[in-house]
Amino acid sequence: MVSMYEVGRDVSIALLLVGLLSFLSGLALFLKSTNVLYKLIPIPTRTISQVHVLSSFIAAGIAIIHIYLNRRALINYFKKK
Repeated sequence: MVSMYEVGRDVSIALLLVGLLSFLSGLALFLKSTNVLYKLIPIPTRTISQVHVLSSFIAAGIAIIHIYLNRRALINYFKKK
């Protein structure tokens, strides 16, 4: 049986990795649009854009799961003292 700690850990790692992919694809899109490294990035802009959009949606979904798993800590944090 999988513990909640392991699930939370895996969700956090997945969020980090997908967020990093989204950041890197966004950076690649920016650099291609400004012609800074246009020749050094051989991947077509359309492909990078699709990866960026997909990874952003996946990151948003994982973030919702992450918030749900940490809801008690968030509720305690926002309680009035």
